Amino acid sequence: MTKKQNWENSLAWFLDSKVGAKFEWGKNDCLHFMLNAVEAMTGKQPWQSPGASTAYEAARWLEKLGGLEALFRCIAKNNKWAAVINAERNAQRGDVVLIKDQGRLSCGVAGLGVALCPGEHALQSVPVSQVVAAFRIPTEEKELCPR
Repeated sequence: MTKKQNWENSLAWFLDSKVGAKFEWGKNDCLHFMLNAVEAMTGKQPWQSPGASTAYEAARWLEKLGGLEALFRCIAKNNKWAAVINAERNAQRGDVVLIKDQGRLSCGVAGLGVALCPGEHALQSVPVSQVVAAFRIPTEEKELCPR
């Protein structure tokens, strides 16, 4: 899985569509936000979520999968994304991130100096210093010379 050549525009359009979106389990929760951001950048869904329409359902299936952090790392490993060393300092725009905010973990995507994830009433940005893990999706190689 690689980012499309125009991934930055695709990510910007995706993020614009989420500016006023409310948090909704199974649609605009942190995991689905991250999965859909990746799909916007790559054209492919990195993992098929079983979905959960309540916090209780999400907690039950996350528990079966080893928790959010384990699932986040498993998705990254299965898609061969590169781990970002010192993620709290080195996460770059378009990296998928795991955020720890007020003691809670959530998934998101790195922006410019911030990490973005769905908030209760709208898109939320948190300082990149709250990123505890990040993975970089490779970008498609551009042909330097036409054939």
